[in-house]
Amino acid sequence: MATGKLHILLVDNDLFNRGGISTISSALANGMAERGHQVTLYATKTWRQKSRYPLNPAVNLRLYRFTDNNLKVQKLREELRTLNPDVCCPLFPDGRHLVWAVTLLGSGIPLLYSEHHSPRTIEQEWWSRKGRLAAMSGADRIHLLLPAFTESVPDFLRPIVQIIPNPAPAVNGQADAAGRADGRKRLLWLARLQEGTKQCRLAMDAFALLAEKHADWDMQVVGDGPDRKVIRRHAVALNLGDRLKLRGNTDAPLAHYLEAQLFCISSRTEGLPNTLLEAQACGLPAVGFAVCEGVSDLIRPGWNGLLAEEMNAACLAQRLDALMGDAEARRVMGQNALAVRETHSLEKFLDAWEALFAETAACKGNTVMDAFREEPFASMARLSAAARREWLWRDFGKLTPHSPEAALYWLFWQLPSAVLKNLVNFFPRPG
Repeated sequence: MATGKLHILLVDNDLFNRGGISTISSALANGMAERGHQVTLYATKTWRQKSRYPLNPAVNLRLYRFTDNNLKVQKLREELRTLNPDVCCPLFPDGRHLVWAVTLLGSGIPLLYSEHHSPRTIEQEWWSRKGRLAAMSGADRIHLLLPAFTESVPDFLRPIVQIIPNPAPAVNGQADAAGRADGRKRLLWLARLQEGTKQCRLAMDAFALLAEKHADWDMQVVGDGPDRKVIRRHAVALNLGDRLKLRGNTDAPLAHYLEAQLFCISSRTEGLPNTLLEAQACGLPAVGFAVCEGVSDLIRPGWNGLLAEEMNAACLAQRLDALMGDAEARRVMGQNALAVRETHSLEKFLDAWEALFAETAACKGNTVMDAFREEPFASMARLSAAARREWLWRDFGKLTPHSPEAALYWLFWQLPSAVLKNLVNFFPRPG
């Protein structure tokens, strides 16, 4: 059992990209190092080689190439045995958890499974429920962001679940949410430009519906991402000129919040969004969607912002309109939003994580994955990556993919059927 100062191993494959998980991993690494713990942080090798977020010099940053190749997994397992950390915590929202769970098999190193998004999105879009629960079943402790997310975990795993929300940043100053009556006001949208989840164009459309009514307001979009060109073209098509500005990426996001009067978060799905916590810590009222988990947990309608009931531009515009036209409501809600500085303080966040690391480290040498190794079915964990994927995701009611039986089925049934269908469509019907 580990006592006193710990050796904590964190894994963030996306450390060199700006994003919510990297914000958390760097805050955790720095906070634990400052508290005297030994911290090792694994990140995948990229061309960037430098974290977007400053790391404490005491943090041991190790670069590796993520893979589910069996031989390389074995090599990484031997490397971890040499490092001998007291606890390993990968921070992922997808199937990479399973690879790290298998990597720790037989190492004696406790696994702290940490999830940083909505379980519904993870299971339905980014991974699968089978894979997610398989990885959780190999964990000694499980971290989730919100109490409601516990409902997605089977009863037998709930005793090892701990809820720790993301922290709000320390902020000097406060935004003037009311703004000057004779001055221009600013609606801020800040996030990664990734339409599938963040829906920037929807927020831009909502502002476009209000631009004529609220002629003293401008909208600023801050961020970068894979859909920058699509969003830039959409901004041009809206023809709002300088009233809609795309500012690109920033290394000083708090400055943008402090200059705004209202924050819009148009995400379709979230875990517990850091951008919303940042906006609230700066004293900004916020508008988002009621059906977006995480957003609806932070925004209390009428207290620190408003929620749109339907996920469309018209409904979002209606809620934005209510606050863009009411300076006093913005002032009061912005003041109320400052409560996150206390409820989600960095100190509380680090205290909770430090306790969870210690609790997980107590399992060292007697971990769940160690117990799995002694079971008859443990050999499944040592199968090739392709076989592991097949066991998790294959429908065993169907033919084995790429098997002789599947090839014969395609040759003598699917192919003739397709040819016959094309022939029927080729010849004109009588009459």
